[in-house]
Order: sequence, then structure tokens, then C-alpha cells
Amino acid sequence: MTKQILWGTMAAVLLAVTGCGSHSGTQQTNITNTSVSSSQAPAKIVKLTGSKIEGMKGGILTVTSTINNNTSQAVNIKPGDLRLKIGAKTLISPASTSKIPTQVPANSTKTVKLDFPMNKVSAGKVQPVLMFKPETGQAASELTQLPSVTLKH
Repeated sequence: MTKQILWGTMAAVLLAVTGCGSHSGTQQTNITNTSVSSSQAPAKIVKLTGSKIEGMKGGILTVTSTINNNTSQAVNIKPGDLRLKIGAKTLISPASTSKIPTQVPANSTKTVKLDFPMNKVSAGKVQPVLMFKPETGQAASELTQLPSVTLKH
């Protein structure tokens, strides 16, 4: 008997919530489930584009790139977020000679100019890789392979 009352109460509540018990006639409810799969959703990340070597002068390799912030929040950038890997060596661009914005506003782009001293890198043909790891919670660093360069000391 208790189970019948409980089920009856639940049915009455369900009818009241859905609106089926309060109107005479037939009521039809259409529920459309809309979702975007991860392959269709735009990537909300901060990334580098258009990275290129501008030249080498006085033992300094200059690289330019554009930081694209496709997120809804500004992203703080510091010199250590941008590194150049050549073989086993990883170089940080000195803030004193580079042009690195301290922040990239939401949904915008900023150009960076990076100067990397090559005095600790052996002479010869090298394949530099620009690494970018902003503090946005992205899982891994972005790697951009640059054209080969011949270093002379």
C-alpha cells in the first residue's frame, strides 16, 4: 500500500512538472538536444603563427612571430614562455633586447621579436625549433620548426 501511494505521488509530481496533468487535450513537447562535437568546436588556445628567422647579426639570431590568443581572457607572456631549442641547448630570449608583450588581450594578436645569443651554440648548420608555452593551462608546448641556419663564430 505504501509503495502504491509513493508511486502515485511521484506520478502526480511528474505530471505537474511536465504540465501534462494541468491541461485538457494533447500537449506535445519537443526537446532538441544541440551539442558541438570536439572536432567542430573552435580551438580555444594561444598559439604562434608566421614564425620566421629575420637574420643573424653580431652573434644574435633574430626570430619574429605572431602570438594568436583565441581565448576569452587576456594571457600574460614572459620571456621564458618563448625558447629556442638547437640540438641539446635551449635558449631564452633576453628581455632587454627582445620585444615581447607582457600581455596579449583576449581574441587578439601581438607580434614578438626575439633575439637569441648564439655564443653557446656550436658553429655549423643547425635546425632551430621555437618553443612556446604560455600560462594558459595548455597541456604541451607548441613547437615551430624554423629553417636551417649556418652559424659561424
